[in-house]
Amino acid sequence: MPAIVDSQTPHNQKDEWRTPSELYKMLNYEFCFELDAAATYDNTLCERHYTMEDDALIQNWGENGVKRVFCNPPFSRMKEFLEKAIQEYEDHAHEIEIVVLIRADGYETKWFQQVLDPRKRFTRPILTPRYHIRQLIPRVSFNLPSGSKPSAGPTFPSAVVVLSKHYPPGMYWWHWKDEAVEKQIK
Repeated sequence: MPAIVDSQTPHNQKDEWRTPSELYKMLNYEFCFELDAAATYDNTLCERHYTMEDDALIQNWGENGVKRVFCNPPFSRMKEFLEKAIQEYEDHAHEIEIVVLIRADGYETKWFQQVLDPRKRFTRPILTPRYHIRQLIPRVSFNLPSGSKPSAGPTFPSAVVVLSKHYPPGMYWWHWKDEAVEKQIK
């Protein structure tokens, strides 16, 4: 059995990994984000942002006319942020676009299936979601909380969940460095 390698990231920084600028620039070019819903003062990607102290989970993401939101949530609270994003999308009558960067090795977990398609109720390990989900290829190498590149490559896959009436539901492969999107599941 292979040895399990523990993260060398200090515990108080495990939720502060930064979105790589290359990925954010591609998403921002497509969506023109106005709000970063999960930021620190050091790593915010938008002028408007919520930090841990602001508690994005109790904020109205669409206040002051915000229409496009980016969220790279702390992985320890991914389910809560994804539920909040869906709530905001529905509360704003689908007139807001929200992109959530998630750890994508959870497709078979109950929370993932319940949050993204509560009608399925865990009947299949891979499901056709009611939202637009892009599995990112290649894997995303997040930056350390300090902003520098990690010494090791990414250990898990990532995806973006796009909550928008302008994008068809389904799961897609997104070769994000080539900007090519291919349908994965019909």
